[in-house]
Amino acid sequence: MAHKDAEIARQKQKMEDMALEFGEMLKETLDKMGAQIELSSSSWEADSGAGVARRLEDFKLGVSTDI
Repeated sequence: MAHKDAEIARQKQKMEDMALEFGEMLKETLDKMGAQIELSSSSWEADSGAGVARRLEDFKLGVSTDI
């Protein structure tokens, strides 16, 4: 019985360690995604309205470039 309890304790600790590692990986990924979104957002904001309309036209969204 003691052997089983020890094995259960080891498995629980392993799951907790894996959960912490996953949380750290997820935070890193979200930080990187946030940085990419911020970079993309700033480049869109720097464009003039005609530039944005032209990009949308390129994506076939039917936005006229007559601004």
